[in-house]
Amino acid sequence: MSLDDCIEFLADDELLEVTPLSLRIRKRVLDNEDREKARKKREKLAEAAG
Repeated sequence: MSLDDCIEFLADDELLEVTPLSLRIRKRVLDNEDREKARKKREKLAEAAG
């Protein structure tokens, strides 16, 4: 994938690592359990705000 393709492909919870040799898409929070907790916390805050 090109840099432009990677940027378009990214989800809100992902990062793009750019090195001279490669482009890597990875999750912001690597631990699956912590990622679920963060997702639930975001949803709860969105409910309270909206």
